[in-house]
Amino acid sequence: MRNIVRPTAVEDWEAHARELVLSYHLSKVELINGGSSRHHSIQNCVQHLQNHLLKRREGAELGKQNGKVLAEEEPIVIIQDAVRPFADENILRKVTLAAKEHRASGSVLPLVSTILESDSQDVLVQSLVRSKLRESHTPQAFWWSTLREAYQKITDYDLIHGTEVLDLALKYTGCRAKLVEAPDYVWKVTYKKDFLAAETLAKVHNSEVYLLSSDPVTNKVLMTLQSCLVSRNLKVSVVPTLPDSVKSFHTSIFLHLVKPAEEEATTKCEETLNALHLVSRPGHSGLLACMCHLHDGSDRTLGFYRRLARSLDTQGKAKKVQAFLVVYTTPKDEEQQTISKVCEMLAGLILDRNPQMSGQLFVISDQD
Repeated sequence: MRNIVRPTAVEDWEAHARELVLSYHLSKVELINGGSSRHHSIQNCVQHLQNHLLKRREGAELGKQNGKVLAEEEPIVIIQDAVRPFADENILRKVTLAAKEHRASGSVLPLVSTILESDSQDVLVQSLVRSKLRESHTPQAFWWSTLREAYQKITDYDLIHGTEVLDLALKYTGCRAKLVEAPDYVWKVTYKKDFLAAETLAKVHNSEVYLLSSDPVTNKVLMTLQSCLVSRNLKVSVVPTLPDSVKSFHTSIFLHLVKPAEEEATTKCEETLNALHLVSRPGHSGLLACMCHLHDGSDRTLGFYRRLARSLDTQGKAKKVQAFLVVYTTPKDEEQQTISKVCEMLAGLILDRNPQMSGQLFVISDQD
């Protein structure tokens, strides 16, 4: 992907958008002024690309055949709406390849409800055949020349009232787009219920959990926690050490210590926190979840772990790493029951990633 153009129509959002570009080092992203409608904003992007492409291609010849640009030489432009935040590389690749062959393509999903046509009095006119209809979504992809021609010919009425770019390509260039079925998570975040679902899906899609263990086969805690995390659809890797770098926007590290000395607990936690910071990309965040099986749950012991949790939180703030501790004591005959309880709680905390949990100590004990 060579260039990304992001129109911003609301003044209050421009400064925030620029802050995001700088914070996440988005060197390919250019911010431009949006318009009063969807088509106005896209038209501004097309004009910006027109100027950019002309400058980039000045003096260069495109491959031509019978006066037409060759498909392999034709740039592909992808249109993506921010309200569909979960479009991934797979669907982007599919619509791009389809557009190369058909000049235009768009993501679609099957309808899940019947569509009714009504008159001006809200009286039923007809029930449309659901099997013949599709929901239109983004991403959509186009030959550059097809998209440019559509927006050169667009009428004022379509600019104001229209929303479907595939329809513009059909109406003004005669291009019948290839429809590509998208995964079900490429949906439009519109209503309050969508925001709630999107928040959970974002946590699942943009995070990965690494369970640190030198002996995962015999580690009952590790196996139980792995099962709890997988049941929440999180990506989980069992590793002896952290990888050299991590790609996920949010990375969680689980460290299990069995009856450690205080100095050992401090050293292990601080080393892991620093290692997590070093392998994370700029702007990404991390979580250190440390679980300790204690000799005893005395006030003195718990006091030490409270101080350690607060210390890790303080160190982590500058490194965008949250940290919390979970400690447990258990009789031998109730060990698995306690481990299951601790792991269920821990998996929920890792998924939720509530920043208010950083610096906290959670204590679970089945002893009298």
